Amino acid sequence: MSKADNTAISSELELALDEKKCSYCDDNVIKVKTKICPYCGVHQRKPVSKIKLLLLTLFLGGAGGHKFYLGKNWQGILYLLFNWTQVPRIIAFIEFIIYASTSSDKLNKKYSADGSTVVIVIVFVVYFFLLSAIFIPAYTDYIKKSKVSEAYAMFLSFKTELTPELQYSDRTLSSS
Repeated sequence: MSKADNTAISSELELALDEKKCSYCDDNVIKVKTKICPYCGVHQRKPVSKIKLLLLTLFLGGAGGHKFYLGKNWQGILYLLFNWTQVPRIIAFIEFIIYASTSSDKLNKKYSADGSTVVIVIVFVVYFFLLSAIFIPAYTDYIKKSKVSEAYAMFLSFKTELTPELQYSDRTLSSS
């Protein structure tokens, strides 16, 4: 172990439990609950949990779950609105691969977990309520109507097949 590694480890140990280094200037020590660094004036970011981000991207990515987690609410709303096209699911799968291949440090430098879990839960409860209250009954009505029209078309084809035979039998009865 080199001397530089020893100084890095000792400087990390010197931080108290309620202290951390600024996410932007890295030299200054600030309190954990500080929202804005008093030295550089940069808003402190919440660290991104890579596992949570990957799970949200994989399972709820098509509906924008990972975008809400990252605090990009407008992008999450766009994912929700266009979810029926399946395009957001494809994009979310590509983002899943990108997030999986990116280290946690790079994810924390690029993104912050600004999204509230409560917001994510509320959005998805509303989304699934709409899905169950509007889209599923509309789909079942569509299926019923298509089956009725299919049965009617089959009935018409049977009617045209039987019509000449009925006309022939009517002629023989009337001629006798």
